[in-house]
Amino acid sequence: MPPQPVSPHEPALTNPDRRTGKIALLPRSTRDQLNTMLLDGVPYADIISRLGPDARHLTERNLSAWKTGGYQDWLRELRLTEAIHAKYELAQSIIRTAPNNNTANQALLRVIATNPCHFLAEETIRIIQEQLELM
Repeated sequence: MPPQPVSPHEPALTNPDRRTGKIALLPRSTRDQLNTMLLDGVPYADIISRLGPDARHLTERNLSAWKTGGYQDWLRELRLTEAIHAKYELAQSIIRTAPNNNTANQALLRVIATNPCHFLAEETIRIIQEQLELM
């Protein structure tokens, strides 16, 4: 039997790498709002106020800790999503403007081939940073 959730916001199947602090346990939509406000430079006190009842138990210290951890994860995910979207747009543009199918196919293969390289580069950097933090 899978482990039971410890809160209504945590999935039943837990990930050992999943963050477990007060902010990590908030609903995803609330975390996304919080992260967007951090990205926009909104002061901590204003973030807590704007989030309303979901954030009544948060402190500025919680937000400060989140900014160095979970928020950085969110930024990486955002950058990766934007990069994938940009590659998709590039592929669509190639298909629309290529003089023939062979040219389009070759160009698309090059775009697709960069995806694993981009992912590996991001993951390698993250792993190195984590290892340095452990030292």
